[in-house]
Amino acid sequence: MIQQPEVDLVRSSIQLSAARAALQSFGLNPNQHSLDDACRDIESVRESAVQMGDQPLAKACWCMETIAIAMVQYVNAFSLMKRGKYYDGWCALERSQNAIWHLLRHYQDEGDMFSIEFIQRSCAQFQGLYPYRWFTSPEVVAQEIYCDICDMRILPRSQCGHEVGEIYDGRMCSRRVGKIDLVAVALVANPRQKFSVVFIKDEQTGEQIDHYDYCLVEYVMRGLVSPWDDWSYEWRKALHPHERYGKLGRNDLCPCESGLKYKYCCKRLPGIVRPHLRVHFADNPPADLPQFVFTDDISTRNPLPVENGGSITFSSTLLRAGAWGWSPSRYPRLFGDEVTRDVVHEAALTS
Repeated sequence: MIQQPEVDLVRSSIQLSAARAALQSFGLNPNQHSLDDACRDIESVRESAVQMGDQPLAKACWCMETIAIAMVQYVNAFSLMKRGKYYDGWCALERSQNAIWHLLRHYQDEGDMFSIEFIQRSCAQFQGLYPYRWFTSPEVVAQEIYCDICDMRILPRSQCGHEVGEIYDGRMCSRRVGKIDLVAVALVANPRQKFSVVFIKDEQTGEQIDHYDYCLVEYVMRGLVSPWDDWSYEWRKALHPHERYGKLGRNDLCPCESGLKYKYCCKRLPGIVRPHLRVHFADNPPADLPQFVFTDDISTRNPLPVENGGSITFSSTLLRAGAWGWSPSRYPRLFGDEVTRDVVHEAALTS
């Protein structure tokens, strides 16, 4: 539960001033600052607060420690994705999101003082570009459950009184499972925790194989210099040149996935309608980032069938305004409100 004393202490407590300054500096330049000293200061203040019985200050210490975890995990995720370690980066994003989820029950970062809103938005955007769609979710029966605060075993008629998720002496109450029985494992699309990504295994060696295509994440990472660079994206439609589908017959199903035959669908248009990712960078990306690419050309999986490919382009607030303007009046009933203003221009660039 959010209580104003703890919020005020996070923002203005003299005891936490050094840690607060370190967190804000880390948000500006994580490469030149470490939060190790700040975390030690927070822990020292928490121990003193517990000894004095100052629960609001101890809770404020927990809030700042959780903010540090969210920041460090987000920056770590960015570094891992930059190095092509995409699953590890995914896990770091999830840990950052989990820290923020617990934090927001007790603290609201008004004015984005510690970049919590930015981190939460960026994590969601990165995860939205990942190809993961299915996760394993275990069904278990817990035989032994203990309270993390008092270590008491929790039974149906014997409760310790500590509320899960609440803060006591600067520590969050949770339940520790001592013994479980696995009942079943299900495949789910939206699990509570998203670490259990489904991978395939090599039939001969039994080793796990990362078979996913991370080209969307890779493209965005090439355009970002710092984890604090602002960016966003949206999915649209774009026209891909017919020449990219040279083996397509008139009676084959149209690659636009409409379910119609090619001759009755996109063959009559200037190009084939395919998914298109429009990425917006707040700052100009590096000069070597191509402004328009087909996903099958930059796929991290080789080869990726062209029929499954989409396309990507970027824009920037520093680019010349109006450079991508186009009116979709020729095909209003086909595209409706989803048509991109730049599809014809982009198709011309790549034909």
